[in-house]
Amino acid sequence: MFLVGTTDRSLWRGVMRCEDIKKEMPHYDAVRKLQMTAFPPEESFSMEEILRLSESDHIEYKSFWEGEQLCGLLFYNVGETMLYLFYFSVPARVRSKGYGAQLIQWLIKMYSDKTVVGNIEPTGFNAENEDQRIRRLAFYERNGFHKEPFRLIDDSGLYDVISTGPVFDEKEFMQLIDELGFGSYNPSLQSVR
Repeated sequence: MFLVGTTDRSLWRGVMRCEDIKKEMPHYDAVRKLQMTAFPPEESFSMEEILRLSESDHIEYKSFWEGEQLCGLLFYNVGETMLYLFYFSVPARVRSKGYGAQLIQWLIKMYSDKTVVGNIEPTGFNAENEDQRIRRLAFYERNGFHKEPFRLIDDSGLYDVISTGPVFDEKEFMQLIDELGFGSYNPSLQSVR
């Protein structure tokens, strides 16, 4: 555990703490509930799988707290030049209050030597949640991301690839995803140039 807001690494309004997520942590149930409700079942690993993965030296599962209030979760894999953000969620009660942006900015600053990459549902497909997809893309763009000319395709759908860097390494991106997939997750990367 370390305090966020008390060092030069801070981007926080107040003092927050960041904790590695472990089953034995005091507020594990709140973390579990957010993780299991933030993503559709077809896009989510079980908590047991996530916790097992986070035992690796380069895979992190972090929770962020203000007092006893859970403010967000980050689950990511750190590679040589990239960091793949697999899960990012903020509880509904603290959305639109700047916590999500603070989490993303913390991640970018903590790993300033890495390109942060992720994937989001694409816009422009007249999806039922098109407005949400547009807002999500705008959020990431406000926080330093841009769309890469690639789409990730897997069993659950099609996703736009986003990143913070000037250079996108396709091979490392797929390697970071593969390390999170237990050998059973087999997505492909499609160019949209």
